[in-house]
Amino acid sequence: MSRTTDGPSSPPETLALVVGSRLDPVSITVTQILIEVLRRRTVDVHDVGVVDQIGNALASGSVDAVLSPTNDVDTFRELSPPAVDQEELERRDADERDIVWVGRSRFTNTLGLVALPGHLDNTEISTLAAATRWIAHNQGRVLTDMPGHLLDEAIRQLAQHAGVGLTADHFVSVMGGWDNLPGVADSVRAQFGLLWATDPRTGVPGSAFLSDPGVFTGYAMSLRVRRRIYAQAPEFFDAVARSVLDLDRETIVALTQQATGAGDDIRSRAAFVAKAAVTDLL
Repeated sequence: MSRTTDGPSSPPETLALVVGSRLDPVSITVTQILIEVLRRRTVDVHDVGVVDQIGNALASGSVDAVLSPTNDVDTFRELSPPAVDQEELERRDADERDIVWVGRSRFTNTLGLVALPGHLDNTEISTLAAATRWIAHNQGRVLTDMPGHLLDEAIRQLAQHAGVGLTADHFVSVMGGWDNLPGVADSVRAQFGLLWATDPRTGVPGSAFLSDPGVFTGYAMSLRVRRRIYAQAPEFFDAVARSVLDLDRETIVALTQQATGAGDDIRSRAAFVAKAAVTDLL
């Protein structure tokens, strides 16, 4: 159901877009690349930064376009009942919210545990299985933004992988709280976060992202656009999505690492990285 069409890729002269981003480092970095590509093709872009409840924001018209993983938890959370697979999710986005999914990325996100710096008493944990066993045996706590039906499956997979028992009591909901992980972790005495990342090197700055091979499915990223906006220039949006989403995993990892370095906030740094990279990459 994703759209990739060959043809003219020039935007209408009047095209203006409000673009938002998910909160994770990879999404912020790739969004800044998208914004730079759009601006270099003369599109008037208003960058609103991180957006909560992406599906609702697109449906209401408060944003026009967002790069979103195909397993976006906001989409599952906002639809009732939740979609059971990607095909249904895209169909219901189109039918119920007039949102079009454009393209698929070559790079994927996968689920993993983040060992939060300063919250493990110098315990050395280097694998997902070891972290899961530590949580089970030490009554550990894990921050997560996953809705219940997805969290239940993640808990089952973690427990099966590590050979231990976990329950929902080990997990603490932090909807929208990833921008202040240390403070949230302090308040609930959590040692880990459960989140999505493209690579162990692109999790939370200053922390270890643990995701053993074969435990969780990887999910691609797509450009989600309001149908009314997409219809103004479908071939242009297809071409733009293709130019960004065709970047390979190593390129995304390298750029995200640059964006999450010390100094400015990640959005400002990602914008700087995107400006420097787009000419060479696209």
